[in-house]
Amino acid sequence: MLYLRSDFRFFISRGGTMKISRILIGFVIILTASYRPVVAAEVVDLTINGHISSEGGGSATVDVGLNEMLESATLLDDFNRSDGPIGSNWTNQSGTFQVVNQAAQGGSLAVATYNGVTSKVLEGDVECNGTSVQYTGFALAYKDDANFLFLKVQNQLYGTKFSHAAFYYGNNGNNGAFGPGFFSLSQEFSKAHMKVELNGTTVTMTFSNIDGGSGTQTYQATGAPATGGDGIGIIGYATIARIDNFTAGGSDQPVLSVNPVSRNVPREAGTTTFSVSNTGAGTMPWIAAVTPSSTWLSITSGDSGTNSGTINCSFTANPSTLARTATIRVTATGATGSPVDVTVTQAGSSAGSLAVSFDSLGLWIYNLGSAAWMQLSSVNPENMISSGSMLYVDFGASYGLYKWDGAAWTRLTTANPENMVASGSTLYVDFGASYGLYKWDGAAWAQLTSANPENMVASGSVLYVDFGTLGLYYWNGAVWSQLTGSNPAMMAILN
Repeated sequence: MLYLRSDFRFFISRGGTMKISRILIGFVIILTASYRPVVAAEVVDLTINGHISSEGGGSATVDVGLNEMLESATLLDDFNRSDGPIGSNWTNQSGTFQVVNQAAQGGSLAVATYNGVTSKVLEGDVECNGTSVQYTGFALAYKDDANFLFLKVQNQLYGTKFSHAAFYYGNNGNNGAFGPGFFSLSQEFSKAHMKVELNGTTVTMTFSNIDGGSGTQTYQATGAPATGGDGIGIIGYATIARIDNFTAGGSDQPVLSVNPVSRNVPREAGTTTFSVSNTGAGTMPWIAAVTPSSTWLSITSGDSGTNSGTINCSFTANPSTLARTATIRVTATGATGSPVDVTVTQAGSSAGSLAVSFDSLGLWIYNLGSAAWMQLSSVNPENMISSGSMLYVDFGASYGLYKWDGAAWTRLTTANPENMVASGSTLYVDFGASYGLYKWDGAAWAQLTSANPENMVASGSVLYVDFGTLGLYYWNGAVWSQLTGSNPAMMAILN
């Protein structure tokens, strides 16, 4: 029985209260306060009660290696053979596909996958056949019947032309829809060349050579679910609509990606970065700008590039108690996913918090605003420093170096620091004679020297280091310069 339906498818830390009668305070530090798919679519579509068992057999036209990822366009099957089963290069996952008059036609809720090939781009020729309700199209990222991208064109109006199309998840949407879901074509047609392409979580569906003409129709859906599979194939219904010349690969579309999508930075002045890349194909020029313009955030380098690059930003100190946010827009004209907006959120100043090590009682934090204690760790630190709202804790050789951002712990390294200083969002760590001096910029480690410091202090973007008998040096973020060959006894910053 056929029926139409309207469907809406939609380490170490624990908290607590603390009373202290006798305690030994190991460390005391003042910290500033921490800063901190389906698209519902109306589906008017064809469903069927029951399911047809799978079967296979026959032959096909292209022999490929196991799980080969096709990058260039490859015609996998032109179906130019006698009528009968679809062939041994295919697997009927649901229902049955047949070769009929040198094209493929799928039966009830039919899905057939092509063996041993993966691709993010599929294309072929589709044709409406008669006036009955019918559909055909492609399966991308196939895992199983409920987990793949189901991309179809359909005769929904009982005419002689395709009138609708759909972006579904699972067989005929049995697991929902994404993007526009089930929608009307901008213009009906009887036959066309159909192409679908998956870039990240965006699927583009294009129809060309429409009824033999030069026109095209393009539709796009964002938010494609992750299926967990990579199979490819074709879909069909009622052994009516025809699909031919099944081709995989051949994308030349650039895809804009910017990471991360947001940065949380401390209230002090500092720097941060974003990475731009082309995760698709082709050449992708791009530009970046603070939008709207900001008095406290600026792009110091990397405001344009081709394909990949790094956007370097600087920010001034936040004098307010309130956090503030600025947006950087990255635009790559013609690329999928363009533009991309990323944000920088800077913490405001406040009463702050006190981090205290009580030796055997572990590490605690006292919120000066709420007058409440909270245990961060039962492990006793060997050393700790703060910068803004960030707390950096050396838990010794057994655990390594961790960062507390006000919400969660992040392990930066298993190595055991001898000394560390921080300035803004940059952490400088002396790992001793075995490793030397390193810098952590919030994303990655970089060795500044293999020499072993005796002492160091930081101010802004400048690091001053006492290398003992080698003398006193400073690092300006790019190069070392010697201030004196003498060996300091101690150092202090005056602002």
